[in-house]
Amino acid sequence: MRPEGHERCGRSLFFPKPARPRYNRAEVIRRRCEGIEVMARIHLHQEVEAGPDDVVEVILTGPANAMLLDATNYEHYRRGEAFEYHGGFAKDSPFPITPPHPGRWHLVVDLGGYTGQVEAGYRILQGANAAE
Repeated sequence: MRPEGHERCGRSLFFPKPARPRYNRAEVIRRRCEGIEVMARIHLHQEVEAGPDDVVEVILTGPANAMLLDATNYEHYRRGEAFEYHGGFAKDSPFPITPPHPGRWHLVVDLGGYTGQVEAGYRILQGANAAE
């Protein structure tokens, strides 16, 4: 029987082979928007509501970075600035992440600048940490 919660699957992300073989940090793309140059990272993103009693379980088809960020750090991430996160490099799936406090979180999956393809989904196991 599946724990009470919700799940979402089926999002995929394709990273084309870049001109150079590897990036030192997550790939940042530049686009022009109304005459202003904008930097953006290529990633999968989903907002989730979770707390310390919950586990956000990320399901991946291959190795990738799986991170939970608050709103401020997500904006830093998107702009290519330094940011803080919970989670890390997921070699195995499912990859569990426990939020440190209740709230709205940004679940982000990226390949850290490497080329490749990954599909990602998630589910929230509500109350999974309550007994610990």
